[in-house]
Amino acid sequence: MHVAAPHALGFGDVKAAATIGALLGLALPLSAVGPGLLLAIGLAALVAIASGRRLIALGPFLAFGASVSLLVGPLVGGTMM
Repeated sequence: MHVAAPHALGFGDVKAAATIGALLGLALPLSAVGPGLLLAIGLAALVAIASGRRLIALGPFLAFGASVSLLVGPLVGGTMM
């Protein structure tokens, strides 16, 4: 995402996304991590569109998506290590 639109995504969000993805991959290797984080990015896009802002912090939405993944992941077939 940072490569596609460098002005819209700061390196803090890039580092947070990489860290969250790595930790969720270790904790729930077979879970619905992707859909949880996709939900987070979709919510961030909706908030940005509704508020009319072009720049929005993605970190809180990534944390929300990670939380959803941790709660729902084990229910859909993931195993918690």
